[in-house]
Amino acid sequence: MALDYAQRQRDPSKHLLGFGIVLALHLLLAWALAHGLGKRMVEVMRAPIVTKIIEELRPPPEPEKPLPPPKLAPPVPNLMPPPDVRLSPPPDPLPLPKPPPPPPPPLPTAQPIQPAPTITPESVPQPRPRPAPVTATNAALSAEEGYISELRAYLISIKRYPTSREARQLRPQGTVKIWIEIDRTGHLLGAGVEVSAGTLLLDNEALRTVRNGRYPAFPTEAFAGQASRRFVIPIEYQHAEGG
Repeated sequence: MALDYAQRQRDPSKHLLGFGIVLALHLLLAWALAHGLGKRMVEVMRAPIVTKIIEELRPPPEPEKPLPPPKLAPPVPNLMPPPDVRLSPPPDPLPLPKPPPPPPPPLPTAQPIQPAPTITPESVPQPRPRPAPVTATNAALSAEEGYISELRAYLISIKRYPTSREARQLRPQGTVKIWIEIDRTGHLLGAGVEVSAGTLLLDNEALRTVRNGRYPAFPTEAFAGQASRRFVIPIEYQHAEGG
């Protein structure tokens, strides 16, 4: 058995195979060097090493040190003594001049003696006569009130309830205040509605009534100094008036 192992070691074909493998590796290495492949492999293998060395050798940043506070100079002591301030007394006031004495009052002059006036009947004041009773004013007021009452009674006597179909259906009622202006001769100068009854049926009927009226002249003593007079007369309407 030992003899067989020795014979196999001396077999030339086995040594020839190993020599061929070594020769092939050398040829491959020479080709790689010729084409720059070896240089690239060396750079690739060396780059991490260099980077690692640089990173390890980079020193860490030092923290910023705070600046020391500025030193203030010590205050210089005031070696000068304080000034001696003394208030001087105020000067004496000057004496005021004395006013001159007032002049003596003048002596009264003697007044001449007037003789006593003589009393005559003409010099005695007579009492004013009392005014007579105002009878004219009372007569004028009575005449004016009488004319207004007569005018109101006359308009009420000639008023008529509206006879239109609408008035018969609605049967309105209310009071219309009519103003009329009359001159002293009893002539009608104008008329209008002072306060409406709330419906045109009654307002228009009241205007028709006063425009168709015949009015008396003013009494002589009534409404003195007035060429015309305006009166406001209320005219009341009830639906029963029309039946």
